[in-house]
Amino acid sequence: MLQQQQRPPAPSSSREVMESVMLLETSAHQLELCGNDVQAIRQMERALMLRCQIQESASDVADCLDAAERLVVKCNTVAVRSFKSDEYTVGEQLLHNALRLTEEGSQPLSSDVDRRQRLRGTTLNNFGCLGGHRGRLAEALQFMQESLS
Repeated sequence: MLQQQQRPPAPSSSREVMESVMLLETSAHQLELCGNDVQAIRQMERALMLRCQIQESASDVADCLDAAERLVVKCNTVAVRSFKSDEYTVGEQLLHNALRLTEEGSQPLSSDVDRRQRLRGTTLNNFGCLGGHRGRLAEALQFMQESLS
């Protein structure tokens, strides 16, 4: 009989949180190297959530914003690769994830409006490309126009 894998206890100190973040980011990188991009994105999301818990200094806030940007860029990159391979569902899910991360008021990117809007514009543009790739030209045009506003 297989035993259930237990989750490690939640980190309690800032040092433990950063150790967990580093482990998750290392895991994400390894998954990415093995071609497991969707799983890598999940690890990046978990690392981002933990990283944003410890915003004790301006450097911590900047690191959190940078991690959020890396995640949005990764979602967009894998989404485009997916829909170019006719894996539309995966591509669409990843673009929706990137849109959620770049919504107005979404943390942590809401504190850097220019970065959030730039990443959102890129994501909307990629949604337009997805629509065009599927032959949904009206939908593609709508997303392209929205990406410019």
